[in-house]
Amino acid sequence: MDRAPSFERGGTGYELLDFGRREVWATTQWTPDEFKDFAFPMNWAFWGKNDPRVSQSDGAQFMRSPGCEADGQYSYMRAFGREFVQVVELQDMKRLGEGARQVTLEKYHRLQFEAGRRLTVLSGPDANQYVCFTETLGRSSTPARLPEGWVLSIAELEAPMSVELFGEVTVIRLSNEDSCQGSIPILELETYQGVSAEDFQPSTRASTTQR
Repeated sequence: MDRAPSFERGGTGYELLDFGRREVWATTQWTPDEFKDFAFPMNWAFWGKNDPRVSQSDGAQFMRSPGCEADGQYSYMRAFGREFVQVVELQDMKRLGEGARQVTLEKYHRLQFEAGRRLTVLSGPDANQYVCFTETLGRSSTPARLPEGWVLSIAELEAPMSVELFGEVTVIRLSNEDSCQGSIPILELETYQGVSAEDFQPSTRASTTQR
């Protein structure tokens, strides 16, 4: 369908996971309490709920649903009195250690970050970088534990930056459920050692719903 999803700026994203088809469907049409109390009917086997996600980007847009041929095309479903758009197709998952996991998926997601933004960036043993831009609703103040060879750093943007997470995307979920995604263009990084949780708190300016 040629209609962009109506994710509101500043909204919390709620996602249903179809494990049978390996699809993720998102909506903003819930409240935290409604989503917490929601349970699938018995005939919705192999479905689950993702943790509610809050974005820390300054703007974002899902350009298309997986399986669609062109930007501006989306797959929708109506369920439980709400409208959902497919945003992700899951491909693979593996454990990295220290409570972190790596998920490979397909999506078409453009992010915008303003000049002056301090980005939290995760660097892996292969030197690839991943921007940390979504967190759980009610995020824990406990610092993330990092697998061996992985480092959290800060990048300060001197100019606006657009990140295109198109096609096959790698998502690293850390032990505190922060989501770092990429890979992204290599940035100059300032590495912090022995940091407190506050050092790696994303900006409090939340925006468009993300995965």
